[in-house]
This record gives sequence, structure tokens and C-alpha cells, in this order.
Amino acid sequence: MSSAVVDIGERGGPERGCGGAVEWLGGEYATVLALIIDGYGEDRFGVCEAQKCDAVYIDTTRNGWRRYCSAACTARAKVAAYRERRSPDGP
Repeated sequence: MSSAVVDIGERGGPERGCGGAVEWLGGEYATVLALIIDGYGEDRFGVCEAQKCDAVYIDTTRNGWRRYCSAACTARAKVAAYRERRSPDGP
């Protein structure tokens, strides 16, 4: 099976024979990751604290207190905490 090589050309992507789009994207992501670590620090990376979610996020907030990967996970966690407080068997 031969590998496909994408020719993006003048748009700044890989040229024919340069290894393909996957390698190019890997390099681009590595560069962006290095810039984020340089700008925010490695302690700004975290794993979502919501149940059944193991997504990784970058905390770009000023105070660095982010706990969830998205607004959806934040809402689910808040609803679960509310329901637990309101249940007869609550905390």
C-alpha cells in the first residue's frame, strides 16, 4: 500500500515528497504546543475533573483555577453537586 502525499503548495503546507500532511501537522502541533508552554507554563495543563471525562485542557484564565475542559463538563458537575445536596441521602 502506498502512502498518499498531499500537495498544499503555496499555502504553506507540505510539498510533494516531503513526507505528507500527517508529518506536517505533527510538526505544526508540536510548535504550537511549545509556544503555549513557553507563554503559559506547563502547570497550566490539566485533566478535566468531571466524571467520565478525561479530556486535557489548557488553562488560559488569569487566576489559573480552571477545573473542567468545557462549559458542558462544568454544567454537568454543577448539576450533579446540586442534586447530591438536594437528595434525602445528601452529604
